[in-house]
Amino acid sequence: GLWSKALSASRQLFALPEESKAEVAAGPPTADAPVVRGYFGVGAESGTRASRFECKEGISLAAGERSVRLAPNRLPKDLPPEQLSPLETMPAQLRLLAPRLAD
Repeated sequence: GLWSKALSASRQLFALPEESKAEVAAGPPTADAPVVRGYFGVGAESGTRASRFECKEGISLAAGERSVRLAPNRLPKDLPPEQLSPLETMPAQLRLLAPRLAD
């Protein structure tokens, strides 16, 4: 199903060379897009406190119906379309699941 395809695609994405992931890095927020999308490397999402280091890498994605104030999703070109599709579909599916889990 979608979950296993998204997990497989995530593994392939994070296994890409650093150069490929850096091409879709989540740059700094701007006035037009204060919420960024894209890849962040190990420690890059640690925030402004120098004493805090988050030992993880990740990718920030938005569901399909984005606000104009959200940057568009940025995904590596090195992944084939069948791998990208589950990654782009997953945020919308998680938005549907979240309220059910909260009940």
